[in-house]
Amino acid sequence: MSAIPALGKFAAPSPEVVAACAERAAAHAEEERRRLAPARIAAAGIPWRYLAASLADCDPAVARWASLAAEGRWDGEAPFLLLAGANGVGKSHQACAALMALAPSSTLAFCEMPEVVEACCADYGRNADREIARLSCAGALVIDELGHERATDRTAQWVFNLVHRRWKRRRPTVVVTNLSTQELLDHYARCGDATMGRSIVSRIGSGSVVRLEGRDRRFSAASPGRAEP
Repeated sequence: MSAIPALGKFAAPSPEVVAACAERAAAHAEEERRRLAPARIAAAGIPWRYLAASLADCDPAVARWASLAAEGRWDGEAPFLLLAGANGVGKSHQACAALMALAPSSTLAFCEMPEVVEACCADYGRNADREIARLSCAGALVIDELGHERATDRTAQWVFNLVHRRWKRRRPTVVVTNLSTQELLDHYARCGDATMGRSIVSRIGSGSVVRLEGRDRRFSAASPGRAEP
């Protein structure tokens, strides 16, 4: 029987070496996240006019929400941010700034609810499950123009499915609307389901709620005597 050579004894690495290795690993992981961010932003479907949006220009509550969401934390039941306010006060701009701030840690998607409903209606509604599943799976999502989608007997169900899935899975979601709570409830009542409307409104308000004030920036940016379309 051949002798099995004795294994040599190895000294455990010093705490300094362990700390240095952990620091290098963390730096590499952060570099990889930053490398992926531009591609995620490009694939998100964010309108070009919002690609320059920055948290530096946002309401402090919006910046705080984005900071917490990036760390996997939130206020309230779920990582939802509801941005409400009149037309042209910068809701979509700030929503996209918050979304892009999450690019190092999440896949992203931007949608406008009227277009989502149109996509769901395509092919006699057979595309609905696929479209809702696509948006439900995004790491972070902006739902813009909520309440302006076409009112059909199936609209409230599609909106509820999307909102509920993201609420249940606790995925960062920014919801943008220029309607009040009562106006949203009235809208979904016209869709034929007031109860579903209450469920939608309850969930989108379960996190942070920010109401933006100010003048319509589209009028301010337009030439004198002529408003932007």
